[in-house]
Amino acid sequence: MRRSTQIIIASLAWLAGLALALILPDQVTWLVGVLAVICLVCLIIVKSKLGYIVIGLAFIMLGLLRGQAGLQAEAVSISSLIGDKPVIRGRVLGEPGWNNDHLYEFYLTDLKIDERKIGGLLKVKSLTGAILEGQQVELTGKLGRALGRAGAQIWYAKPKLIAYHQAYPIRLKSLLTTGLNKTLPPGMAGFTRGLLFGSRSAVPADLEAAMQRIGLTHIVAVSGYNLTIIVAALSAFIRKQSRIGFIGTLSSIVFFVVMTGAPASIVRAAIMTSLFLVVGRARRDLDPKVALSLSLILMTAWDPTYLYRDLGWQLSVLALAGVLWLSPFFLPRAPVVSTMRQLLAASLGATIATAPILAYTFGSLAVIAPLANLFVLPLIPLAMLLGYLAALIGVLLPTDFSWFVLPANWLMQFLTWLIRSLSQISWSSLKIANFEFSELVISYSLIGIIIWLRSIHRIRPQTLTRPLKPVKLAKQLTPELSSAKTK
Repeated sequence: MRRSTQIIIASLAWLAGLALALILPDQVTWLVGVLAVICLVCLIIVKSKLGYIVIGLAFIMLGLLRGQAGLQAEAVSISSLIGDKPVIRGRVLGEPGWNNDHLYEFYLTDLKIDERKIGGLLKVKSLTGAILEGQQVELTGKLGRALGRAGAQIWYAKPKLIAYHQAYPIRLKSLLTTGLNKTLPPGMAGFTRGLLFGSRSAVPADLEAAMQRIGLTHIVAVSGYNLTIIVAALSAFIRKQSRIGFIGTLSSIVFFVVMTGAPASIVRAAIMTSLFLVVGRARRDLDPKVALSLSLILMTAWDPTYLYRDLGWQLSVLALAGVLWLSPFFLPRAPVVSTMRQLLAASLGATIATAPILAYTFGSLAVIAPLANLFVLPLIPLAMLLGYLAALIGVLLPTDFSWFVLPANWLMQFLTWLIRSLSQISWSSLKIANFEFSELVISYSLIGIIIWLRSIHRIRPQTLTRPLKPVKLAKQLTPELSSAKTK
C-alpha cells in the first residue's frame, strides 16, 4: 500500500466521520470506539489493498468520535447561551471595522463568564469604534444566533476596555498601517492593507463589491498565497541548509499568522508550509496532496467547527484541492508547460471546486474568475513588495520623501482600475437561484467520481504536483485562486 494514498484516504474518511457526527446519536460512541480499535489492529495484519478499506473505516470512526466530542463540548460554548444576557469578557480577534449598517463589527475569543471559560467565538456589533485588535474587553447584551464561524452575536453592545496590551506582531501591523496611510491616498492605502494583512474592512465598498462579482476577494482576504510569497522571498535570501535560516523562516510564519489575526485559511497554509520546510530540511520530498491531507486532520482534530461553520476555511481547502486534483485536466501531457498555462489551469481547477458551495451559499458564480485571476495574480507579488516598501517609507522617512512610493501608487491604481473594469462586463457573474443542499452533494460526488476515474487510468499530473523544495514554495502552494467569497 502506498503511504501517500493511505494518508489521503485517511483524511477523507476523517472528514466523513466528522460529518456523520451531525446525524448519528451519541449513544453509539462506545461501539464506534471499539470498532475503531479493531480496525487499527487489523492494519498491522493486512498488507494488501484491502488495507485501504480498513484505513477508511478506522478513520471514519475516529472522525465520528471527535465530532461527537466536539458537539458535546458545545453544550458549554457560547452557542448554548443564546437568548441569555451575560457579562462577557474576551480578546478581540482580527481587525475590527465598520460594516454596511454603520456598526463597528469585531469578533471575541478566549471568552469568560464569571471567570469561567466558554468555548466558541462571539461576533459583536457596536455603535462605537474605539476597540482595537488584540485588546481585552468586557460587554453585556442579549446573545442571538450568528451565521458563519461565530457561535453567537450581540447587537448594539457597549464594550468596556479592560486591557490595552497588544501582541508585538499586531503592534507592527498597526505601525505599518500608519505608514501606508501616510504615503498613499485613502482608497489605495486601504486596498494595500487588504493585500498585505487581509484587512478587508479598509477596502472601499465599491471596490470590494467589484472583487466579489469577479471572484477576486481572496486577494484581500489573507491567504496561503500571501504566505508563500513571503516564505519564498525569505528562502531566496537564506542558505538552503542553514539552521538559523530554517528557524528564522518558521518563526516568520508564526509571526505572520499572529499579525494577521490567525484566520483559518492562513493557519492551514502555515501548517502546510511548515510541513514542507521540515520535510525539505530532512532532504525529502512531500506531495502537496499529502500535506493538505495532514493539515485537514490536524486542524479539524483541534477544532471540528472549521468543517462545520467556517466558510473561509472550506473555500480555502476546496480551492487548493481543485488546484491539486482538477487543474491537471487542463494541462497538456508535455514535459514543459508555460507559466500562464499553469496559472489558467490552476484557476479553472479552483473555480470548479468552489463553484457548488458558492452557488449554495451565495446563489451566484463568478464566471470570469479564471480570466480575472490570470490578469491580476501575476501582479500581486510585485504589489506586495511595493506595498511593504511604501509602509516602511511612511514609518521611517518624512512626508517630503513620499515621491518614493509613486510606483506603488501607480500599480495599486492600475489594479483597482482593472478590477472595476472586469466587474463591469455583463457576463462576469451568473445568478443561480434555489441551489439546494442535495444538488451540492450531487455536484461534489460527480467531481469525486471524475477524479477517481482519472486516477484509475493512471494519468499523472504534470507540473503542479512535482516534489516540493522550500525555495520553490510560491510555484506549488497557490491555493487561493478561487472565486472565494468570505464573510
